[in-house]
Amino acid sequence: MVFTTTTVNLIALCVALALFGACYLLLKTKFNLKVRFVAGLIAGFFAAVAVKSMTTRILVINQDYTIEHLDVFGSVNYELDNEKSAGGEVKTSNTGVINNTTDTLVVESFVYGEANYYDPGTTVLPPYSFTDMFLGGGSFDYYFEDEPPEKKLLRSNETAIVFWLHRP
Repeated sequence: MVFTTTTVNLIALCVALALFGACYLLLKTKFNLKVRFVAGLIAGFFAAVAVKSMTTRILVINQDYTIEHLDVFGSVNYELDNEKSAGGEVKTSNTGVINNTTDTLVVESFVYGEANYYDPGTTVLPPYSFTDMFLGGGSFDYYFEDEPPEKKLLRSNETAIVFWLHRP
């Protein structure tokens, strides 16, 4: 099931509040108010984190080049504008990217500093397609004409990986 990130956050909040209330009421007879409040707060927090961690982040690039941030429970299955669907499995720590446009798009990655663990490259996003890819922060850093800088000021031994979405 596909949800907006806000909806998933609201679901997590509802689960947290429900668990908070349940802990508060169940511990009513044996513990004082402060202990019940803290126990409910801790249980609710971990429940919300569990709900949020069960989702996968996907980015949908629309015809007008706006980008939707969505969360998915399970595998991705998104209905495209051309009335077909795109989707699949997203690996842990990756982001699903759906190109819901008629254009072929490109994602280029750039490394500033030393990154022995990451090999920069280019990923092609065909029209109306789904791609499972690594995006460091879960989103693009630069869009279309907004090119990444040639150099980036970093602290000593610091590394930065940025992702640029653009037309080829």
